[in-house]
Amino acid sequence: MSLFRKLLGAKKIILFYILALLSPVLILIGAEFALRFTSGYQNTTLIQPINNHSKAVINTTYFDRYYSSFNPSTSIAPFSNPRDTSVIRILSLGGSTMAGYPYSHHFSPSALLEINLKKAFPGTTFEVINTSITAFNSFGIVDITSKMAELNPDIIMIYAGHNEFYGTMGSASAEGVSTSALLRRSFLNLYPIALFQFSYRFYKKLTTDNSDKSNRKTTMSRLMTSADIPLDESLFKQTMFDFHENLMLIFEYASRNEIPIAIATVVSNLKDQLPLGENKEALNYKYLADSIYVAGDIESARRLYQLARDYDPIRFRAPSHINSIIRGFTQQTGSYLVDIDQSYKYQCASGIEDASCFTDHLHPNYYGYKHIAQEFYNIISPIIEQKFNYSNTSESAFVIPELDPLEKRLADINIQILKSSPPFTNHSFSASTTTESILNGLFKSASLIDNAAYSIITNHTHPAVIYENLINTSTESTSDWFYSWSEWSPLNEQILIQGINESLAGQTPAGNLEVLLLKGSNEFNKTQFYNILGARFLLQRDYNNAKNYLQIVENRSPNDTDMLYNMAVLHDEIGKSELAIYYLQRYQSIVSQSDTRQ
Repeated sequence: MSLFRKLLGAKKIILFYILALLSPVLILIGAEFALRFTSGYQNTTLIQPINNHSKAVINTTYFDRYYSSFNPSTSIAPFSNPRDTSVIRILSLGGSTMAGYPYSHHFSPSALLEINLKKAFPGTTFEVINTSITAFNSFGIVDITSKMAELNPDIIMIYAGHNEFYGTMGSASAEGVSTSALLRRSFLNLYPIALFQFSYRFYKKLTTDNSDKSNRKTTMSRLMTSADIPLDESLFKQTMFDFHENLMLIFEYASRNEIPIAIATVVSNLKDQLPLGENKEALNYKYLADSIYVAGDIESARRLYQLARDYDPIRFRAPSHINSIIRGFTQQTGSYLVDIDQSYKYQCASGIEDASCFTDHLHPNYYGYKHIAQEFYNIISPIIEQKFNYSNTSESAFVIPELDPLEKRLADINIQILKSSPPFTNHSFSASTTTESILNGLFKSASLIDNAAYSIITNHTHPAVIYENLINTSTESTSDWFYSWSEWSPLNEQILIQGINESLAGQTPAGNLEVLLLKGSNEFNKTQFYNILGARFLLQRDYNNAKNYLQIVENRSPNDTDMLYNMAVLHDEIGKSELAIYYLQRYQSIVSQSDTRQ
């Protein structure tokens, strides 16, 4: 009996020690589960389903892990969820340029690309998912591509390189975690853990300087550290190495799923942008380039302007090393090079990247974004033809939506605020003071557009509400406003129909009519959109596209009288008289039958 008690006592002691050792683990597990049900826990899924729809959007809160001092906006364009297997899906990755700054996401290069892919491949549905946000760099892109199973793209397009130093997770960023690439990648891997999230936030609260209470600082001034980064010093070299390593990680994720990558070289304002930092070599190269440009030697001047940028110690503009790494990456991996750096200069007035094709130090103007979209289109369209065995049928010009007056005004305000803040200015007064003066000017303005812009910026009124009010109250033509309104209300088909009807009723067709029709045919798949598109392309003498869109209508509704009449006209114009007579007779037969019934 005593032996039994001794054994029982020994077991209790062992159990006690086991429980004592496990209790911290159990407490941590309990705390983890408890924290996940609190409002402070951030959703770690990249995709946010839309209630009562088989659609989803990019989850904005996913990006909170990258930013502690501000909340960047993401594209709200919906995509199929679960993914429609008949859809061709392209994943767009990058920073503010790929997001379309200073314009809204629906005027970005990826949005312009999507419009023209719809035009080139009639009846094919495209989803260009734009995850690009302000100050995003290659560490964030690696994180997004690691979620490949969630997004399931067919093609990846990338424009990145400007944010490697000061962007979120950048090597010299106020939003950075560490200069160590290993620690930055570990941070992103650990972030889904609730205990890690709350610990990190507590640390940021203790270490963040709250002396500047303003919420009007620009993203650039928030991200920029005071330290200059000289060319080829250790931090510079390490940042370039990390960029290359991140590109290889992106390729690794993509190649596992046999997803092709189209990656672009990046551009910035060379000729008309003074170095942002203080550096003798940078200024000397800039002034020497100015004199050589005046002498007429364009190519030599451009090389010197590039050196001025490379020696600029404030690293918001990517140095030449970034494009060299991108070109080497495409050669090493067989990825597709979209060489914007070589083609963009021809879009600028001087033959060198200058203020005529940029809004600031590195963001293109709208027609610059059109060029970037076209360059991606020239690479991605053949990939689609080869991968999916489709034919590009478009014979007409690359189409882009017109910027409406409110969009133009908002872009102008964005640039005014940006250029009134460091590093563009060294004013003794705060950037918030300048921003407030700009906003006060909007508030006091008698302009309907200025008042609308003020409401969006300061009151955070949803743009869809603003556009609806403007369209209902304006005494001027509003046909070109419907594109933005429909993009801010992407699931509302009636806005598209209203915009199309108002455009068709006008004396002069609206610039955005074709865009609205392409959007409607792609997203709502209605016969009426294909029919009008066929007629539009027929008027433009784009006979291939006209025939393709009218054939889609014929396959769905073979007795549609509008389609039959347009088919008769089409075949008459291309010299196929027998088919023209065939469609005309069918048209007349159905019309006469309808008249007889009445």
